[in-house]
Amino acid sequence: MPRLPERVIVRVREIESDLATLVDGGPPALTMVTPALAELLQADVPLSIVFGPRNDGSGVRVEHSVLGRPAPGFLSTFDAFVSTQEGIDWTGYNPIFPQPDQRNVALDLDRVIRLIGGRDRWDVPVARDFFPRVGMGSADNLRVLVCDGPSLLAWVGAFRESKFGDIERRTLQRLVPALRRRLLVERLLATGRTTRALLDAALDAIPAAAFITSLQGAPIEANAMARLWLTREGRAGRDILREAIRRRGNASFAVTPVVSPGTPARCMVIARPGAEPSSLARVALASARWSLTARQSEVLQLVVEGLTNRTIAASLRIAERTVEVHLTAMFEKAQVESRGELAAAVWRSDV
Repeated sequence: MPRLPERVIVRVREIESDLATLVDGGPPALTMVTPALAELLQADVPLSIVFGPRNDGSGVRVEHSVLGRPAPGFLSTFDAFVSTQEGIDWTGYNPIFPQPDQRNVALDLDRVIRLIGGRDRWDVPVARDFFPRVGMGSADNLRVLVCDGPSLLAWVGAFRESKFGDIERRTLQRLVPALRRRLLVERLLATGRTTRALLDAALDAIPAAAFITSLQGAPIEANAMARLWLTREGRAGRDILREAIRRRGNASFAVTPVVSPGTPARCMVIARPGAEPSSLARVALASARWSLTARQSEVLQLVVEGLTNRTIAASLRIAERTVEVHLTAMFEKAQVESRGELAAAVWRSDV
């Protein structure tokens, strides 16, 4: 088997290195890889697609797509085509759980036709019904279904008028391991962000100071009222939490151990009704309504308690000028003009 051209090997290694390096805020894998397929595969239309199930269960929808070269109308036409297709028979493969012999294998259109037992391209519904709509009725297609086990992570491939050869197929195949690892990491990170958002929403929906802590009482997560309580109580508050957890609850806090296989044990700690001053609840509500930052909420709590700017600065270990900056921002958000009006707005019944 002939060796891949040196320029291809060098470029593939560069892409593999990029995929192995996750940069916070950097481009996702498909955005990095898809444009490179134009050169690597000598392709007219490089394309990546992420599918997801429709809400009504009638088929699939396009969740995300990347076009590696300008092809006016291609993506919009494809989205429209997919939206009219019932079930999964139009693909030539199962777009949610691809058949084992099509997972993580670079295949050109001829090989796909053989796998599904067809005679020519017209036996593949998407080739018959979609390709001609975008002027590619005779185009060849080279693609890989990048999968994690039975689950499809992404369709990655390209189109061109001339036939793809063995060099292009092996080049695309070479990218699969690095691309699969990166797509799996990105999926796990997205799931983690969703879980974190759900956790934050659940904690903030609790109408009392609520914490998730370690078994030793170290706060790990907290809702707005809990953060304000910690700011006010400081080290003494942490001691109170540890004592409540040691006793598995007391007059101030209800404690529920949370155990999940494979993860460290945690505790859900929620203030009992009436255990914390009502100002905490009022400040938390006002902070949510005015979209205050965590630090602004802390400053607001101390303003409500009547502390001066100098005392607030010392309590939070920030500059007095910084307190003034936070107050100016809060005045604008709450549409008031003074500290007194700000504190009064917290206690208004409509906050």
